[in-house]
Amino acid sequence: MAIGIGFDAVLFDLDGTLCGYAVGPLEALRRALARRDARLEARLDPEAFEALCQAVWREGVRRTRAGEANPFPLGAGAEAVARWLAAEVDDAAARRALERAYLDALMDELRLLPGAEALLAALADRPLGLITNGPSALQWGKIDRLGLRRRFDAIVVSGLTFTALNW
Repeated sequence: MAIGIGFDAVLFDLDGTLCGYAVGPLEALRRALARRDARLEARLDPEAFEALCQAVWREGVRRTRAGEANPFPLGAGAEAVARWLAAEVDDAAARRALERAYLDALMDELRLLPGAEALLAALADRPLGLITNGPSALQWGKIDRLGLRRRFDAIVVSGLTFTALNW
């Protein structure tokens, strides 16, 4: 099916436009802890962790508005997980392993958003571009996990920087 709109190419963002996670930070952390450390999972207070996530998100907005580029490269959820683990786990290697397990649990739940597949199919007769920012390995991992590399004529992963928004 072709879309009858006058344009020659279409450019997409990745996160929040084409894809998202089926679970949030709390559930991904629960799954990571269940796989790696059930004793630690029992110490996770869902309400306190959700409050931490909200505080980190607000901090990220404030820091971005103040001109700081990308205060939390892996996102506010990953930053909240890192802070919670820093308070709960003394061993740095164990913390890194749990942070990796969290990212793995999140990636297990990466999905194309509703309608994205149909939209890409409808636009298959036009050149398509994909742009995204974030850690290169993470972003390319998402692109490959979702099978998007073959769908786009050009892909740009810009790394960790972006311009602060003027809201």
